[in-house]
This record gives sequence, structure tokens and C-alpha cells, in this order.
Amino acid sequence: MARTRQQGVALIEVMVAQVLLALGLLGAAGLQLRSVQGTDSARMLSQAALVAHGMQERVRSARGFDGRDEADFQRQVEAFAGASGRGVLRGKGVQVSWGDERGGGGQRSLQLGVP
Repeated sequence: MARTRQQGVALIEVMVAQVLLALGLLGAAGLQLRSVQGTDSARMLSQAALVAHGMQERVRSARGFDGRDEADFQRQVEAFAGASGRGVLRGKGVQVSWGDERGGGGQRSLQLGVP
């Protein structure tokens, strides 16, 4: 009987393919994480804009603000941003700041109107 040589995939080739597949999956997971962070950051910015715009309209229509307005504004900001959220009324303008830990870290701020 004549011996025939087996043809197929060598163990090294299978291991290299597994490593490349694992690297590709890790890259996809990293992209997914960045996407979720960006989405969360955009959501926080949208919420801040809604709250700030609402309070700016409230101050404009009342031709000023008092302590209750400031306390209510602070409660609204803390409702979406948590304990790191701060809302400040200045003249005819409003400023909202919050910690953006889930969206990539750092402190974010939004200012509307006259500072």
C-alpha cells in the first residue's frame, strides 16, 4: 500500500485564525462601548438643553426669578444628572453642568442666554 499524505488545516493555522477572530471581536466590542458612551453623552446634552430652555422661558415670561425658581431648577437638573448636576440662573441666562462619567468622563456644561 502506498502512503498518501493528508491534506488539511494544520493546528497552527487554526490557532492563528482563532487569534485573528478574537482580535476582531474585541475590536467590535470596543466600538460598541464607544457607541453607547456617545449615545449616553448625547442624551445627557439633550436633557440639559430641554431643562435649560424651559427654565429660560420661565424666567423670561416672569421677567425675573426668585429663590423658588432656583430651587426648582436645581431639582430638575439633579433629576436627570444626579448629584453631580448643577443649575445656575444668571440674569437672563441659565447654565447647566453635570459629570459625564458614563459618556467618557469629565465635566460638561451648557449655557443659554446672557451670562
